Amino acid sequence: MATEALNRRVVRVPDVVGRPLSKAKILLEDAGLARVVALYRESYEDRDTVLEQRPARGQMVYEGTEVTIWIARRGLLENLPAIYRRSDAVGRNLVRDVCFLFEHMFDSVDQNLVDGWRFYDPHVAPLEFLDWLARWTAFTLDLDWPEPQKRALIKRAVDLYRIRGTKRGLILFLKLFTGHEPEIEENTWPFRGFRVESEAAEDGAKIGIDSVILPPVELAHCFVVTMPVKFETVDAGTVIRIHQIIQMEKPAHTHYYLRFADDWRPTLDGGKLPGISGTYNEAGWGGRKSDGTNGWSLRGNFGRWTTQGNPLYGYTTVGTYAYHADMTDFYGDVWHWERAQLGVLQNNRWYCLEQQVKLNTPGRKDGIFRAWIDGVLAFEKTDVRLRDVPHLRIQKIWMNVYHGGTEVSPHDQHLYIDNVVVARRYIGPMTPAP
Repeated sequence: MATEALNRRVVRVPDVVGRPLSKAKILLEDAGLARVVALYRESYEDRDTVLEQRPARGQMVYEGTEVTIWIARRGLLENLPAIYRRSDAVGRNLVRDVCFLFEHMFDSVDQNLVDGWRFYDPHVAPLEFLDWLARWTAFTLDLDWPEPQKRALIKRAVDLYRIRGTKRGLILFLKLFTGHEPEIEENTWPFRGFRVESEAAEDGAKIGIDSVILPPVELAHCFVVTMPVKFETVDAGTVIRIHQIIQMEKPAHTHYYLRFADDWRPTLDGGKLPGISGTYNEAGWGGRKSDGTNGWSLRGNFGRWTTQGNPLYGYTTVGTYAYHADMTDFYGDVWHWERAQLGVLQNNRWYCLEQQVKLNTPGRKDGIFRAWIDGVLAFEKTDVRLRDVPHLRIQKIWMNVYHGGTEVSPHDQHLYIDNVVVARRYIGPMTPAP
């Protein structure tokens, strides 16, 4: 104990009498006296004004010494009838003492009510409340992110939500997190596959040094993010976090394998297959028209078999059944997957179906929907308007199948779905085992 006392720094107690409690605590903490006990005393001074302090100002004490301050309060007694405010012959009042006891016990609750606004301001909210505040806007915080970045991102969470999944959204997210505005190039890729060095060094690559071997790359699914900082100035943790942000903000993809069985013979149009939606149990299905504020859905669609003699007899046409903000009827629009007649499927054969949804900026026709069959683009629409308000987003993946409308199938028929994948990037068909 003697050794500990010798090692403690001696500090001078600052004068905090007449100051508000919040400023008094700051002065005491700056002086190395963080242990502050606040007691209440009845007074007509402004609420929480320091009336007395102990140790007194100017006194020399060890760093960390407890400081007691008395602050002005009118007390709960003033809310009671006058008869309870009377003191006895020696100036004591039991009711007043009990009221001050309760005020000491429950003052933290009262203080939270008075300063409740702090919990809703990302700049001053307690650190432990940041995650709770982020969930108000469905914003996900990583526990490893630095506190300043957390606060800045929550402050702009609503703005980010409006443009999530877009180029603008990713640029803003990375700028807020890193302090540097990135450059994003879409529909490009920095490598051209396997290259062998030629006579001109800039046209080729050196084997084992900068050669690249890649499978075929679909440029429509690619983009390159360039950060305006030198690599050696960025630590590995920041690189990992930037990668995680890009993964979170990329568009959504769904991927599954589909096979129609031998007994598959649909007799109605308007059949439903798996797809992506944000209906919120309000609109976007079953004749509940989408208007940009109530919900949306982009589900798979299949049509009826044609009659015998038709070249397409025995095949099932597939597409998208879309409830979107520009629809005119109460029921969804059918977008046929007609590129190269890929959306015509035969029975008893597995197909890889993949769909991508990139939500539009609220109120703009810049949303994207793409579909691939066996890795080949079968449909693309780049002027989709699904929402006019930011709270509509990608909510769920629908995996149900309907024969069409409310009518039941006239006979048993089967289809099979396998290898379902949901991701934020293009997936592509499975590679056959060697």
